[in-house]
Amino acid sequence: PCRILFPLPVDSLLLESAVGSQALGPLSRFSPFELMCSRRCVSFALVSVAVIIGLVNRAGVPPRPQEDKDAPLTRLQLNTTGAHRTTRCIYQLRIPDGFPEVQDFGIATLPVPALRPGEVMVESKFVSVDPYMRTGMGGVGQELEPLNGSAPDPLGQLLARLVGGENVGKVLESAGPAEIPVGTLVRGSWRWCEVAVLPASLVFPLDSYHEPASSALGVLGMPGRTAYYGLFEVLKPEPGQVLFVSGAHGATGAVVGQLGKIAGLRVLGSAGSKQKVQELYDMGFDGAFNYREEDAQMALKRLAPDGIDLYFDNTGGPVSEAVAFSLRPGGRVAICGQIYWYQQSGPGRLLLRFLHAMLPNFLNSAELKMPTWVHRERITNAVWDTLQNPWAAVQAVARKAVVHSAFPLSLMTAYSCQNVQQASPWLAGTPFTYEGFMVSCFDKGRLKRAEREMAGYVKEGRLHIREDVLQGSIEDAPTAFIRMLSGKNRGKQLLELRDA
Repeated sequence: PCRILFPLPVDSLLLESAVGSQALGPLSRFSPFELMCSRRCVSFALVSVAVIIGLVNRAGVPPRPQEDKDAPLTRLQLNTTGAHRTTRCIYQLRIPDGFPEVQDFGIATLPVPALRPGEVMVESKFVSVDPYMRTGMGGVGQELEPLNGSAPDPLGQLLARLVGGENVGKVLESAGPAEIPVGTLVRGSWRWCEVAVLPASLVFPLDSYHEPASSALGVLGMPGRTAYYGLFEVLKPEPGQVLFVSGAHGATGAVVGQLGKIAGLRVLGSAGSKQKVQELYDMGFDGAFNYREEDAQMALKRLAPDGIDLYFDNTGGPVSEAVAFSLRPGGRVAICGQIYWYQQSGPGRLLLRFLHAMLPNFLNSAELKMPTWVHRERITNAVWDTLQNPWAAVQAVARKAVVHSAFPLSLMTAYSCQNVQQASPWLAGTPFTYEGFMVSCFDKGRLKRAEREMAGYVKEGRLHIREDVLQGSIEDAPTAFIRMLSGKNRGKQLLELRDA
């Protein structure tokens, strides 16, 4: 049968030389013919997959971003003749190839329009950078038209390319309602500009509990509310349950973990360095591991041998897959982010990334610093277990497909604010539910309540404000953004403008 299925004449000693004779212990109970056939089958499988790894591992994992603080930004000067004021703004110069680089951005000087009734002019004080911004920058296969300062409508071209997000600023001029006078600190969404003009209805004065003002962009802002809604509105925890948080050191993940401890949960998490793991323990996490140095499935067997009840997913990818295999029956998943997929846009690269994610775990070493091939006994036992129990292998493939396709899709459809929990297919084995969600879908009627409750926890010392503030000018916004994507930040990444 082995010769019919695998006619390639692979020497049966190949496996022994690859994994070592001591690693073949599980095979010793079979006859010589069965042992030879098993070795032949396993050898052919390993040789075949090695070819796939060479192709998929290279294309499936983007290079780490290189933070180049000294790289100059391309400058664009528009006609500002007659303008009573000018401002500098960051715009997108080109589509990033994987991780963004400083050279993907430019800085433009443009006129500030005069206020119309109902508008305010705001000077940026704190600029927020967040992972979701990468999804709006396009991907491989797309191109941007070159900007030309002398084009018929250069300002219109530029405005479509400005980058932005949620910021805190001070009102310089106001033609809006009396409750937003000049000098008011406000929060809102506008572009990465020194000065911006926008409708007064889109900015919101900071409350007394926003102290310091930068907290309105972190724990007491969108990241904090995301953590609050995802935990209490989506996961609906009960005291004593086990919660796992991926990307636990990030602006949202750290708040989720601390709120989980307040809710009486056993909280576990993952981070990308030993230092960050130690900081998770310092925040009160019951367990944590470095996903770059330790296999996620092995770590979860060590930290949560009895399984996981609740999962707050910030990352997607191999860590999410490992958690899915550790969920208890009836487990619940809140899908907040999928940063594993953010750097791969375009059908070709997304397909390669998906194939890379679907590789058997013991062959996929791209996320670990330690080569997986050194785990010889693990490789042999995993392959042999698959041959002995093919149904379990089918279930594993089905569960991997749910994590790497259904999870990202549920987040993409969360913009409709339907907030529908979906059940895992029966083929995936242990039943669980998952739901992608957006913070904006829960803000109506809940924003003030959530922020006030968390502000109380901050005052009590049960919830800590963790910020990594880069001080500089608006030109440093791309550097702060890349720094955050690189995982170099220690807390919520912000840019404080000192020379606006």
